[in-house]
Amino acid sequence: MSAYSEEVLISKLNKLVDTQESISLLSQWFMYHRRHVATSVDIWNRELRKASSARKVSFIYLCNDVCQNSRRKGPEFVREFRKVLPDAIEHTYRHATADVQNKIRRVVNIWEEREVFDKDFLDELRRKFAGTNSSLPGSSIAKRQVDKQTKAGTSISPPPGRSDIAKLVSTTHTIVDMESIIQEYGRKVAKLWTEIMEAEEKPGPSILSQQLDYLLRVLIEQKNLITRNISNRTQFIIQMKEIIAQEEMKLRIDNKTLLDTQSKINEAKECSEQLKAITEFPTITIMDEHNKQQQQTQRIPEIKREESSENNNSFYDPTTHLILPPTSFAADILPPSETQLFGDSLINNYLQLPYQTTSISSSISNSPAPSNTSDEHSDPLRNYVGTTRDDGKKETPIHQKITFSGIQPTGTPHLGNYLGAIKNWVTLQKNKSETELILYSIVDLHALTIIPRDAKLLQKSKIEMTIILMACGIDPKKCLIFEQSKVSAHSELSWILSCITPIGWLSRMTQWKTKFQEQKNVKLTENIDITRGMDLGLFGLFAYPVLQAADILLYKSTHVPVGDDQIQHLELTRDLADKFNKLYKRNVFPLPQTILVPANRILSLKDPLKKMSKSTPLEYSRINLTDSPENISQKIKRAITDSQEGISYSPDTRPGISNLINIYSSFTGLTIEQVVNEYKNSDNKKFKESVVDVIVQNLQPIQKEVEKLKKEEGYVNCILEDGAKKANEIAKRNFEEICKVIGLR
Repeated sequence: MSAYSEEVLISKLNKLVDTQESISLLSQWFMYHRRHVATSVDIWNRELRKASSARKVSFIYLCNDVCQNSRRKGPEFVREFRKVLPDAIEHTYRHATADVQNKIRRVVNIWEEREVFDKDFLDELRRKFAGTNSSLPGSSIAKRQVDKQTKAGTSISPPPGRSDIAKLVSTTHTIVDMESIIQEYGRKVAKLWTEIMEAEEKPGPSILSQQLDYLLRVLIEQKNLITRNISNRTQFIIQMKEIIAQEEMKLRIDNKTLLDTQSKINEAKECSEQLKAITEFPTITIMDEHNKQQQQTQRIPEIKREESSENNNSFYDPTTHLILPPTSFAADILPPSETQLFGDSLINNYLQLPYQTTSISSSISNSPAPSNTSDEHSDPLRNYVGTTRDDGKKETPIHQKITFSGIQPTGTPHLGNYLGAIKNWVTLQKNKSETELILYSIVDLHALTIIPRDAKLLQKSKIEMTIILMACGIDPKKCLIFEQSKVSAHSELSWILSCITPIGWLSRMTQWKTKFQEQKNVKLTENIDITRGMDLGLFGLFAYPVLQAADILLYKSTHVPVGDDQIQHLELTRDLADKFNKLYKRNVFPLPQTILVPANRILSLKDPLKKMSKSTPLEYSRINLTDSPENISQKIKRAITDSQEGISYSPDTRPGISNLINIYSSFTGLTIEQVVNEYKNSDNKKFKESVVDVIVQNLQPIQKEVEKLKKEEGYVNCILEDGAKKANEIAKRNFEEICKVIGLR
């Protein structure tokens, strides 16, 4: 940054133009010399009044940029601009055209939306608009147009609490304003081009050189404006997609709430009917009940023998299946003594119904259960996840936390897979407790949605994926690694879950809809490998979230590490688990919790608006974990960036360089701010070289381990077989329980 002086600041303000680059650079200069804030704002106010009418709006944009970006480090600029803005706004508005007046109003609206200034101060600024009598020709017409636009904007203002809609409206206004400016520049460029480039008689070299310099400057400004508007439109599309995704999620929540409400209605009706039935029993006093309890105590051995005989010689009789109202519900309508009789004595003693033939859901009865000879029904731990028998009869919990995740064997993993998932799997494995079970599955059944289907390539890919996982640090001694297809219960449970999955739930999965839209523009070739496309017209890809839910629920997983693009899939899994539990009135499945992966989103090197993917045919769009240093260097050098000087982080306006900053940050552990500060004075070429160095340095140990494990393929196969065997033991036990609950056993 250049040294601070009034002359330097005045010179910079005289060169200020209405472009993102010009305003951002001067804004950063202002904030760098923040200790001179009072002097800087005073000079800004003075030079604003000297500027031409067309340039005054650039000063307002500069004020906006400084005020918004400086708030993180202190309120100095906001406080100083507050002193001069009322008069400055009034002066600028008075000398502005209708189009510029609309832009000034828009800036004030942005200050309100983003809470840069308080509402009272902004109301004061708006009163300056109303009190201004422009002397420009047509000002009365302009005022009526602006008032009309303001009223129209008020009538469609977003509702309270919908900041997403407010941002969308703000972006729309920005695009509309920018279109007007670009059109003006277009007319200006067309005129200059005709006068300079197409003139039959050329002026002297000196004058022609000046004209060409001016034309070039205007063309560069036009290019910057168009680039900025492209960024605005991109942001508009992103915001629209986010709003659509949010509304679809809310729609799913509403549907789920509707199901819950209907379930509660049915349960309340059932409880009401049971209460009516109970009121028909003879009235029993507490003393009578005490006498009956003593008599019943003497009859317990006889009752148990009768129950044992009934259990051994007859099937379950649904006519004795009594559903009781919740204890809390009974407590609301009965005196305390009667509540006690209702909850414990009347049901278990007077009715003489064995506990195991009474369906009592976990949300209905809190009464202790009498002991029973049938361990299947009497063991209070029977619904725990991950149980095993240690003495042939008694069941005890062995895993309080079960973490599950999977990865498709579709080609070599890339940086996005490693930084977004695998690296965090290793961290979870290192931090696991003795009571935690971690399962990592090679989900080859999901890979069947990829076309074309090459059996040999798929088999080879499964081995390669396992090798890479182990090379990255996944330890088979601390977790289970297994092939999904080797555990048949995955497919069986998927069918059971599909029978309770509404088609509407699947049709609203945003990831499938996005892939479906993308495939319309993709042409597959014959020589395409397993990573290169999906036939989205097939049911398998449409319904694969159900199989994904089965993968998780089969092991009664309590936690699932996911990226932000998979959150919707885990929500579907939770919805299916909850629906199953309520449908069969048993807490069979825990509702798995999300472990949000704390990682930067790694995007494509050739299209930094999309995530890095194995499915794209562009090899230079991704860094594979097995790429040589030379390939890594070539891919990073060819990565799309921009021509802007310096390194700064702005995913909206500089997505390419921001993606490289994310990669560098993920490998080094530095924050985004630390990376930017370290390289803010570097050019793109130098920064790309640093990115190459840090990638190569981190991938070389992994690549060495990969080469070592490739020579021990038999050992890798043994790891997969052992993992499948252990996974089958857990899956078989859990699936048997599921089948009993739904009546298949």
